[in-house]
Order: sequence, then C-alpha cells, then structure tokens
Amino acid sequence: MNDMETLRDAWAGTEPPSPTARANARAALLERAAAAQSAESGEPVPRVRARRRDWTIGLTAAAVAATVITGFAVAPSLNRGEHFAAQPTTAKGVLERAAYEAEHRPFKAPRPNQWLMVDTRVVLATRWTKTNDALPGPYKTSDDRLWYKVADERAATVDPKSKKLVDRMSIAAYPFPHGYANVARLPTDPAGLIAWWKDKERATNGSGEPAWELLVTQLGMFLMKSVPPPKVQAAVYLAMTRIPGATVATGIKDGLEGRTAVGVGWPTRPGVVQQILFDSSTYTYLGTRDLNGPRPASGTSGVEGTLLSAEFRTRAVYVDGPGQVPN
Repeated sequence: MNDMETLRDAWAGTEPPSPTARANARAALLERAAAAQSAESGEPVPRVRARRRDWTIGLTAAAVAATVITGFAVAPSLNRGEHFAAQPTTAKGVLERAAYEAEHRPFKAPRPNQWLMVDTRVVLATRWTKTNDALPGPYKTSDDRLWYKVADERAATVDPKSKKLVDRMSIAAYPFPHGYANVARLPTDPAGLIAWWKDKERATNGSGEPAWELLVTQLGMFLMKSVPPPKVQAAVYLAMTRIPGATVATGIKDGLEGRTAVGVGWPTRPGVVQQILFDSSTYTYLGTRDLNGPRPASGTSGVEGTLLSAEFRTRAVYVDGPGQVPN
C-alpha cells in the first residue's frame, strides 16, 4: 500500500506524465522507502539509488473462476539448433534462449472482463554508506498486491488504512501498457518494438535519442505488470538483445526461495546495474534487481555487486474482478 501508491498518485490525470514528473515520482517513492528504513535502523537517510523490480512464477490452484498463468508463450520464431545445445554464456544467448524456451510454454489469452492479479515481494537495502552506496544486509522485505484490468489501463489495490478496494492509475512502465488488450497491440518484431518506444519517448521528451537505460527500466516494470501474448513476449526478449552494454551473472540465489537465476544486466545510473533475472534451468522470467555497479575511481565506498533493491513477482493469476484472491 506503500511506495507503489506514491508512484501511482504522482499522476492524477489520464495524460502521459512528463519526464520530470516521472523522475520526481520515482525519487519520491524511493526517498519514502529509505526514510522508513532509516527510522527503523537508526541509519541516516541516504539519497536513494534503488528502485523496485520483479519476479514471476509461483502458481496456485485456480479458485473463484480464476485462470492461472502457467508461463509465457512466444511466437515460433527461433530454432533450437546448435546455439541452444549448451547453457548460453552471453547476454544475447541468454535472452534468445529465454525466448526459445518461452515459445514452448502454454499460453491462454484472458477474457476481456478479467483482471490480472499480481503479487510481488520487494527487498530493499537498509544500510548505506556516507556516499549513498548500499551495504550488505539486513534487508527489509514487503509484499504487495495489485489488480490490472485486461480491457484497459485501470489498476486497483487495497487501501492499507480503510482496507477498501480503490482504483489507481498505473504509470510505472510508461509508455508500455499493462492491460492485456493494449499489450496485445504492441509491435511483434524487435526492431518495430524499439522504434515504437523511441517514437513514444520523443513525443514525451521532444526530439533526440532516448537513453537505452530508460528502456531497460521500463521493460523491467512492463514484464512485472503484464503477461504479453506470444509474439509480443518474443519481441521484448529479442529487443533486449539490441540494448548495448549487457553483462551476464550466473548462480544468483538471494531472494529466490531455492531457485537459481541467471541475470542479464545493464548500467542504468552511475554506479548502478539493473539485472533482469531468468531461472537458470527453465529460463522463465523471475524478476529484476539493482546492484552496486563498478565503482568509480573516487567518491564512493560501496562494494560492487551489493544488492540495492529487488522485486520478485510471486504470483500472477487472472481473476474475474478486482479484490478477488484465489485460494
């Protein structure tokens, strides 16, 4: 009820937010989280460098007429071939493998009157250096639940005080939508998807080339909040292969409740790397996390690889209405 509400409340109308509004909303969200952590730990409040991200899986039995999402499917555009004979070791290989594996998972489109219920777990650092670098543990963990309407961009959550269901406008992944009806209209080829994104960013920011790190951030949020249809899912993963500066990390276990992940990461801010996580066996999308990146020559005292924040999607299930929770 939490920091995501801060972000959603930053946009009261239906017009796309300006770049300044989006930046201010994200900063306010993170400052609020850091302040709460500082109050509990007694540590000074740092300038917040972390951001929230994601994890998908964790399926439950369908109840109250719910359709469980068992995985992502993508268009049959890739062949296994020799490229997939062994575990990939490059960013391009991991993303192409994720696309290939996804196309062989079942996919069922939702009904227009349904809502996507998304449960997430957020992990945030609680200790910081004087130069605003995260220190290892302890970490603060919180759970969140939202419902996203299939037919449009409405989102709903439960007010933490009144415990009543309230509608919210969700903009965190802008310009990418989260409602299935709009997600299904996105370009289905990687080049087309990137061109669509650039056009949307230029319309908001004016002329000029939008920054790749912004696309990394937005795609991470987009994957958490939506279940793309097959061809769109393929376009997203393959579009990521065109983002420069990617690195690969293996054997990731922290926060994954027994699972092991491989992460594809990009620098998104000075001294910060964002990773998109995939299950190292099935290449299912698991979530996103931010880490201390390579340390500058001076001015910081943090350790490279220290976790700043993470968000894991623990459940994604279609239900018949907002507020409905399958058993």
